[in-house]
Amino acid sequence: MLLGVAWALTLIGAFYLFSTFFIGGLLGGLIMAFWGALPGLFLVVMLEYILIGIERLDELKKQTLLLEQIVSKNSAATHEDEIVQKIVP
Repeated sequence: MLLGVAWALTLIGAFYLFSTFFIGGLLGGLIMAFWGALPGLFLVVMLEYILIGIERLDELKKQTLLLEQIVSKNSAATHEDEIVQKIVP
């Protein structure tokens, strides 16, 4: 949701400055539209960076859970092998 707000801010800033400075000419309007879009684009990049970090954390949690399950199964199998070796010489 915040990412949509950031994109809306980008478009609003670009459109506002373009329409304000279009009176001076098309080139001036385009240059100012670029400058008006920069704060919103910065916000978009920062939010994407945060969202990627959150997704990475979720993936690491899933991988940790899977690795713990594998280790527990492996240690249980190793323990059973030790018991069998003690019983059968």
